[in-house]
Amino acid sequence: MKKIALILILAANALALYSCGPASDKDADSAQEEIKQNIAQEKEEVIKELQDLRDEIDGRLDELSKDIEKTKDETRDDLEKAKKNLNGQRSQVEKALDEVNDATDDAWEEIRHRARNTADDVKTKFRELGEKLEDVVEGC
Repeated sequence: MKKIALILILAANALALYSCGPASDKDADSAQEEIKQNIAQEKEEVIKELQDLRDEIDGRLDELSKDIEKTKDETRDDLEKAKKNLNGQRSQVEKALDEVNDATDDAWEEIRHRARNTADDVKTKFRELGEKLEDVVEGC
C-alpha cells in the first residue's frame, strides 16, 4: 500500500513538473511579449496626444505673437501674460513627452498616469485661457 501511494505521489510530481516545462515557458513568453506590445502601443497613443497638444499650443502662441504686435498697452500686457502662461504649459507637455519617451516597461503605468493627467490639466487651462483671450482680443 505504501508503495502504491509512493508511486502515485511520484507520478503526480512528474506530471506537475511536466506541466511547468517548455510549453508553459512558451505561454509565459507569449504573454510577456503581448504585454510589451500593449505598452508600446499605449506609448505611441500618449505620445501622439501630447504632440498634438504641443502643436495646438504652438499654433496659439503664433497667433498670440501676431496679436501682441497689433495691440497697445493694457491689452498687450494681458496678451504677454497669456503667452508666458502658454509657454509654461508647453514646457509641461514637453516634460511629459520626455518622460513617456524615456519610460521603462516597469515604470510605464505611473508615467502613463502622470502624462495623461498633465495632458488633461493643460487642455483645461488651455481652454480657459482661450476663452479669456477671446474677451481680451474682442475688446481691442
